[in-house]
Order: sequence, then C-alpha cells, then structure tokens
Amino acid sequence: MSKRIKRAGIAGQFYPAASSALNDQVGTYLKNNKPDKKYKNVFGLICPHAGYSFSGPTAAYAYNCIKDQEYDNVFVIAPSHSYINSPIGVYDYQYYQIPLEKIPINQEILDKLKAYDEIDEITQELRPENSLEVQLPFLSIILDEYKLVPILIRDQSLKMSNRLAHIISDIIKDNPDESNLFVFSTDLSHYHAGSEAEEMDGLLVDALREKDLKKIDELISSGKSEACGFGAIETALVLAEKFDIPNLDVLNYTHSGKVSGNNQQVVGYVSAVLYGEE
Repeated sequence: MSKRIKRAGIAGQFYPAASSALNDQVGTYLKNNKPDKKYKNVFGLICPHAGYSFSGPTAAYAYNCIKDQEYDNVFVIAPSHSYINSPIGVYDYQYYQIPLEKIPINQEILDKLKAYDEIDEITQELRPENSLEVQLPFLSIILDEYKLVPILIRDQSLKMSNRLAHIISDIIKDNPDESNLFVFSTDLSHYHAGSEAEEMDGLLVDALREKDLKKIDELISSGKSEACGFGAIETALVLAEKFDIPNLDVLNYTHSGKVSGNNQQVVGYVSAVLYGEE
C-alpha cells in the first residue's frame, strides 16, 4: 500500500519553497531572535502564523526555547481559516511533506482522536491552511526528530477548547513514557491602525501573561481584543492547568506595520512559552 502524504500547500507563499532558502531564512531568524533566558521543561509554545517576513522573527523567540530539547510527539493546534467538516479536524496522513523533510504523523494518536464525536478527518478545505503548516519548518530545524499530531479547530468556543483539552489529556495519559510538546497557533488583531492594534493586543497579552482564561474569553467576546486562534490560546491555558504547568512567559510582540512601515491596517503577532518548574 502506498504511503499517504500530505503535500505542503503554502510553500513559496508564506515561506520559501526551496529547501536551502528556507533553511537559511529560519536559521537567520533563530540566530537573531533569542529569549533572554534558557528554558527547561517546556510544555508548549504560542506562535504566530503569518508569512515569515512578517511573523518569523516573533516565532523564532518561541522556537529557541526548545533548542536542545527532545520530544516524541508535537501537537500543533491551529485555527481553521477554511471549511472543515467537524468542530475539530485532523490531517489523517502518514506523512506531512514540507521542503525540508517528510514529517511522520503519529497515526496511533490520530486514530484515538478520531474516536471522539467532535473530531473527524479533514476531507475538504476551501484553500490550503497556513496556520498549521508555517510551524513545521521551525520544528524540523530546531528538533532532531518527532512525530506530528496536526489538529485544526473550527469551533473555537471555550466549551470546545475545554473539550479538546480533556480529550488530549486522556489520550496522552495512556502513554506516560512519551514526551509531548504543544504548539498553539494564533495571530492577534487584524486590519486596524497600528496604535489601535497595539491597544487591543496589549489587553490580550496582559491577560495571557496572567493566564487569565476568563479575561481572554471576555476580551474576545466583547471585541475589545482579537485573535484568529483564540481557541488555540484557550486550549493552551486549559491544558496547562490540567498538567499543572505553572509558568507562562510572553516572549515577543509586534505587528506587521513595524515590518512594512504601513501602519494603516496591521496584524498583531505574539509568542509565548509555557513551562514547568526549572
């Protein structure tokens, strides 16, 4: 039987299609954007998902936190910008092919995820999804090897974030000897003037720093803040609570206007790390 491969959908758009150029670009971001301290016992990362020229440096702050660490599995939990046929979808392939490598997907975990009513295989997308795929080149460069668990969220309600966190918790507790990293994908406010975006994003970043799940949900519901992956953020905080992860550091914040010089309509980006006792 032929091995089923998920082909890269956004190479050449959000990041370089040539492996050498991609390796150089990510390597430069990692070299030039390092957090102020070294981290141990990293449980999860919150990372942006725009084109690399805009959000790559912000993402690099987070990925540098897992340098020299090893994980059996990496769960990438990202919002769906196009249609999927269930509240939560998974890419049910054996491999995810990006320019740098062919990443193995943990089929055993996927089968367990699909056993739940809320989760199904993604059978249709209106366009290639960037929120998950942009994380993969960073992971492939910073980690020696890992198995991928790709999850897309359509229903980003707090109820569904709680449910997803519960499902994941149950599944990984069945395999206590395996180490797991979680990458939660989101951008922040979209298409506001730079000063307005900084104000909106500042409220959310402050709540994130405090791990204030209720406040984040209120900010999103009221429109005072925006995050296209707010369901991923909320899943991060619920999972951190379930696994007694006490620490969250915000690493970097910026917006597209600071890159392009056009501050009329910008998109906000944040990176953060969740980690255990050091």
